[in-house]
Amino acid sequence: MIKRVMRGVFLVLAILWLAGVASAASTPLTQLFYERRWKEFDQALASSPKWTPREACLAANAAWLRLDREGTVRILSKQRKNLPVSVLPYADLLRALGLERTGRAEEARKVAKALWRSDLPKELRYYVAYLNARLAAPAERGPWAREMLKYAGRDSGRKVQALSQVLSTPLGREEDALELLDLQPLDPRGLNFLERGTKEKSNAALEALAVASALGGKPAEAVKLLEAVSGTENRSAPLTARGRFWLALSLYRAGRKEEAIPLWGKVAEDGASYSVSSVKRLASAYASGIGIARIALERVANGSGSGAEAALFSLARIDPENSASGWQDKLFQKYPTGSAASRLRWEIGWSHWKAGDLQKASSEWEKALVGASEGLDRARLLFWLSRCASKAGNDILAQNLEAKLASQEPLSVYAWRVFPKGPPGLSISGRRNWSKGSDMLESWGFTIYARLRLEAEEKGESLARAAWLAAWNGDYAESLRLAARAGVLLPRAETLSPEFLSLTHPRAYSAEVGRAAAEQGVEPSLVWAVMRQESAFDEGAVSSAGAMGLMQLMPSTAAEEAGRLGLAGVDFLAPSINILLGTAHLARHLNSFGQLEKALAAYNAGSGAVRRWPEEGGESLEEWVEEIPYPETNDYVRKVMGNLCVYNALEGRKGAYPLAGKEAPQ
Repeated sequence: MIKRVMRGVFLVLAILWLAGVASAASTPLTQLFYERRWKEFDQALASSPKWTPREACLAANAAWLRLDREGTVRILSKQRKNLPVSVLPYADLLRALGLERTGRAEEARKVAKALWRSDLPKELRYYVAYLNARLAAPAERGPWAREMLKYAGRDSGRKVQALSQVLSTPLGREEDALELLDLQPLDPRGLNFLERGTKEKSNAALEALAVASALGGKPAEAVKLLEAVSGTENRSAPLTARGRFWLALSLYRAGRKEEAIPLWGKVAEDGASYSVSSVKRLASAYASGIGIARIALERVANGSGSGAEAALFSLARIDPENSASGWQDKLFQKYPTGSAASRLRWEIGWSHWKAGDLQKASSEWEKALVGASEGLDRARLLFWLSRCASKAGNDILAQNLEAKLASQEPLSVYAWRVFPKGPPGLSISGRRNWSKGSDMLESWGFTIYARLRLEAEEKGESLARAAWLAAWNGDYAESLRLAARAGVLLPRAETLSPEFLSLTHPRAYSAEVGRAAAEQGVEPSLVWAVMRQESAFDEGAVSSAGAMGLMQLMPSTAAEEAGRLGLAGVDFLAPSINILLGTAHLARHLNSFGQLEKALAAYNAGSGAVRRWPEEGGESLEEWVEEIPYPETNDYVRKVMGNLCVYNALEGRKGAYPLAGKEAPQ
């Protein structure tokens, strides 16, 4: 009896095994590779009596992805003689990397040096140089690091890596450290290089160290460094616009607020970089009660350029009822179709809307459309113009404006407000892979090098495929940058496809997001929507205010959330930690405010600020959002809500926007 049962069990297991083999055999090996179905992938290879060169390379790359370095070396060493010449350099580089990782440095060095020849494919030159730099004797590393920098291209990650290598050799120079700190202002390698340099540091070095101090929450230290550059007699002369801006901000944060005002004023008057940022700081200073900031703003407004336009806008908002001041008229006369005039007309129209004067509101918003930039500003104007028309009883005009909104700005939160199941013409039926423009190397498993070749083509389809490969390899920030470049070159219809939207709205760090979302009771789509806006999926991002990481947490906020979760001594920049802390912070705001828009506003501006703002009272929540007084937070909430709508649609959730509205025709 027992024997019969055991035979039955073995028979079932054999059938299941054969079924698995049959399933693997019926699915192309490349598909199993890119879907990471490793068990079936291995079964398919096991069923093949003799591997083809392509199968061998797929097997080697699969072993590498699963951290089986020995397996990678073994496969490629055995199959090398069978590989075509076009694939051999890529296989040799992977084999050399495997040798390095398994402790066979001398063998790896021989392969790496043999690879460095004139016919080496361009996309490999950076990586082969990097391998040689790591394996070379100390005296030989510098030239290899320079080769890395030469072939780093426009990829910021490769540049950071190359500059770090250069700085670790005797060939490192101050300009290398400065270039590194331009990319990552708090990079310890760049800062250490400058700090241990000559006693008499250059102005540029002192400025970079000061910016790092300011970002690190040490304004007094930043002031000391910057004043060493500028001197006490004439602070502004030797400093760049960046240095002057940061000196002003550091003085302000160090409690020397009135000393900051003339510095910001001068930067704003110059009209170069940081001029608009300086105007915003002056307006904020005046709002907080520093009267001389008003004088500085007026001086800037009487000039020209972007700083003058921004100053006129700020002054017109400060004196909305004072027609004698004339700031409004000056802005409309000097910059009639500028974005500042458009924004001001939006605000004037909003005051008419609140007063119930639909005709005047519509008139202002129609003028504002002329200078409105594509995106959120244009979408908002079209949405509220349609509301005006509807409220006035002009249903035909309202429908035309809604159709225009859906056509011109289908990804905006406003389009989803009108059409919660998706704007007409936007068909998102779940996620799909971008498959156009693939490279031959993909079918051999060399995904990173395929991406680099595609990127170099500078074609829309190729860049989109490169973005897909970058995301497949976990580089979501680079994927988003590549998708943005592709979007400029592709037909508009392509950029609204599920395939392309899956690139621009990826499931970044899906395992970490899934765990944090489940633990904190937050939808993963919301975490991605916030992360996309906060950092564009750049795990090393640090803002001018000091917010850091994927979820852009201030150090104090991160420490507070870590304490609540019982986490001690953790790295706040580590993706898993940053995502968990950011999600916990978001969950707290959701629980506290009970409304998504208010929770998002609190995430950006702080809960104290949101509690100080007026409640919506009898008005709708969407009107409350439009009246968020902080411009950055106002934009932030609406952008995250737009992100969320697209994410919800990609994840298969119908009714992506919760407010009542119209459905797209099915």
